[in-house]
Formats: sequence, C-alpha cells, structure tokens
Amino acid sequence: MTEKDKKEFVKLINEEFTRLEYEKRMKNNALTFEDIEDTISLLPKLKTMLKNNELQLEAVKLGLNQSSLSGDMERVQTSINLETPLEKQENIIEKLNLRITKQKILIERIENALSIVSNDEYYSIIEMKYWKKYTNKKISEELHISVDTLKRQKNRMIKEINIVFNKSF
Repeated sequence: MTEKDKKEFVKLINEEFTRLEYEKRMKNNALTFEDIEDTISLLPKLKTMLKNNELQLEAVKLGLNQSSLSGDMERVQTSINLETPLEKQENIIEKLNLRITKQKILIERIENALSIVSNDEYYSIIEMKYWKKYTNKKISEELHISVDTLKRQKNRMIKEINIVFNKSF
C-alpha cells in the first residue's frame, strides 16, 4: 500500500464517521446550521465524485479495470471465497451503481433546497462563500455591502434552506 493509498484510506474512514454522524442527525431532523453550510459547500465536490464514479463504472463495464478483477482467492475469516472475474465485475458494478444513485439523490436534494433561495438578490453570497471560498470581507467588497449585512443575509438564507432540509430528510 503506497503512501497515497494510506492517506486515501484514512480520508475515507474519516468521511465515513462524519457521514454516519450526519445521517443520525438527518434521521432525527436535527441538522445544525453548520451541517447545512457543510452540505452546501460539498455540492461541487459531490458533482465531481459523481462524474468520477460514472467514469469508473464505464471503465469496469468495458473491462479496463482488469487489475481489480483478477480471479484470485480471497480469504474470508477461515474459509476461502472464490469469485470469478465476472462475479467480481458484477459486484463492483452493483456497488458503483448504488454509490452513483445515492450521490444523485443527495445532489438533487441540495439543489432543490438551494432553489428556495436561488432568486434571492443575495444568492451570490452562497456561491462566493461556499463554492468560491471567498472571505466575508472579499464578498462584502464585491457586493458593496457591509459585513454585517452579508452575515445577516447569509444566515437568513441558510435558515430557509435548513427548513427544507429538515423536512425532506
């Protein structure tokens, strides 16, 4: 396992723990203000991950990912699991399809929630703050508003989005 693989593995574990906590709050309709902000800021990353998963799915379907499909024996506790390359390919395709479906649903939920405030005159605050990662000062300079107005309008829109999120999950 290379250093890059180790870092990716640790990142995946951390994301999984975060996801589990988030799902628990979603089930209880208790998404916090910060959860909503984090969810909004993840939208571009989710779209990129979706595209990558779709590309990976196509590669597997075309047989371009042969290294992970070899028919090697896999140890499962004390027994041996013999999967043919075709079975491995089908399992990978099934997992990727499930992941893609979940990502599409989450992206659609985020976009639906954002549509509530998309016609707001201050909607560009969300774009600049969460996707372009501008500071409050830079946003206020770009929009020619005070930092207090910026914070007030951002918080108002996030509260509106929060209502939709907590009702839809």
